[in-house]
Amino acid sequence: AAHGEGRGGGVGGSSSASGLERASLRALSKTSLGFEATGVAFNPLAESQLLVWGLKHCVALTLGPRGDVSSRVAVDLCLDSLGMGMTTHLLKACWLPGSPSQVAVLTNQFVKVYDLAKDKLSPSHYFHTLDDAIKDVTFAGGGPEPLLLLAICASGHIYAHAPAPAAAGGGPVILADALQVPPELRSRAGASVHYSAPCGVLFTSYADGRAFGLRLGDSATAVEGGFAPHAPREHGAGSAGSAAERAGGRDRAVPYAHWQDVPGRRGLLVATCRKHLLPLLVRVTPTAVDVQQLKPSAKAEGLCAAALTRAPPADGAADSRVVWVLHEDGSLACHQGVRAGGPGGGGRADALRDALGVAFR
Repeated sequence: AAHGEGRGGGVGGSSSASGLERASLRALSKTSLGFEATGVAFNPLAESQLLVWGLKHCVALTLGPRGDVSSRVAVDLCLDSLGMGMTTHLLKACWLPGSPSQVAVLTNQFVKVYDLAKDKLSPSHYFHTLDDAIKDVTFAGGGPEPLLLLAICASGHIYAHAPAPAAAGGGPVILADALQVPPELRSRAGASVHYSAPCGVLFTSYADGRAFGLRLGDSATAVEGGFAPHAPREHGAGSAGSAAERAGGRDRAVPYAHWQDVPGRRGLLVATCRKHLLPLLVRVTPTAVDVQQLKPSAKAEGLCAAALTRAPPADGAADSRVVWVLHEDGSLACHQGVRAGGPGGGGRADALRDALGVAFR
């Protein structure tokens, strides 16, 4: 758990069929970060490695068995000494796919890639644009496959670049090769981007609330097809909304940010919608795309997609725990997959719950 006052810690607790209660949480360890934390990311290849960042700082922590910090490596960004004529701050940091030590740091001015096993001061790669602000970045490939950087900018353009080997030099590289996206699969003012490796789809979202899933060609320079994921909002009696509202799209919930693939299930993702940060479940199949809203008790501040860690109950009433949601009041909520025909089932919602139940068996 990362705290705004600059502390990080590990928590433990007992769980029950109804989820995890706040009263059962206890602090296993605490560490002083020295800065206000705005985000965290675990290394997919090494679950003991944690990346934590704030507006000006980024640090990689190695955690012990009880959540205590055994080592700490600070990425020397030196943002205040860049002299760019404007304030530079971090937007995001992430681990590169297929690498146990490489991290990417995105600021409002550039993207830098560091190999922490070799050098925490000099980046191995440095990317920027000429006159367009990068809003989000994601990576495809990695490991034995060639790495591909995908960045969405304020103009709505999506740039693709295959980084050269680090040995070729880490000088600045201008992102200039924009993906050729059909007009019906793009909008203006880019907001977020996420590449789903399990289903091979690039998800993009824009400041106007529109979102798209794009299928890239083999060369990753053009889009071969795509779709717009959305779901009708549920209205109560007497509040179904007018035809004009439905036509304008105001009755639809669209995935917008915090994209994550659910481990162990191809085509199943979680995200948050734009206005209220409500968590959403997105299911992509060869024949359909379904979106289901999850119903939190308060505004969501963070999401975690988790794989099944225990066998599902024999009665099938509640299957795997899939999504943990951190609310703004500090409470935690766990959303579970329920088999079709369970309580509250019906139609498309049943199909999604059934997918959750089957996914982790």
